[in-house]
Amino acid sequence: MDRRERYDNPEETGRLFYEAMQARLWTALPAIVESFDATKMTLEVQPAINAIARSATGEAVSIQLPKLVDVPVVWPGGGGATLTFPIVAGDECLVVFSSRCIDGWWSQGKVMDPPEVRMHNLSDGFAFVGLRSLPRALASISSTNVQLRSDDGATFVELSPTGKTVQITAPNGIDLNGVQISASGVISNASDVQTA
Repeated sequence: MDRRERYDNPEETGRLFYEAMQARLWTALPAIVESFDATKMTLEVQPAINAIARSATGEAVSIQLPKLVDVPVVWPGGGGATLTFPIVAGDECLVVFSSRCIDGWWSQGKVMDPPEVRMHNLSDGFAFVGLRSLPRALASISSTNVQLRSDDGATFVELSPTGKTVQITAPNGIDLNGVQISASGVISNASDVQTA
């Protein structure tokens, strides 16, 4: 029994009510990717933060949340273009929960009434992949240039907003639509290589 239940205090009763309501309201959680379905563009993820509940004796108990399935991935995109990247088990993400049921919209892609009245539910998440905990932090982040890079930083395309330059660094060379550029700068055509 909660000691606050032993005395009559309307303000405390109201506070307990709002705390209970907040405990059922899901907004966003970090999660770890279990699997990626490239056809449906969805993830199965394990929330990385456990829920805390009270046992019958009043003690705080940690409860692992269930895996979230069929979580749509949010890809940066618009205007007919999308930036995609590989997603593998162990990647971290942020799951943001819709304020209303997304099932009808997700399956049909149009404006419609929600098929269920649930709100802020664990079933209605969207995954933003790329979130990183401190143990998985990227090293050598550029503070001046925009980069599309490998996690180890060895391969990248870099845009300098002030110098108006683009730099491509690729230790194993570059392939531009069949034209090969080696790491040492030697240029060859793929068709020349095949016939040689």
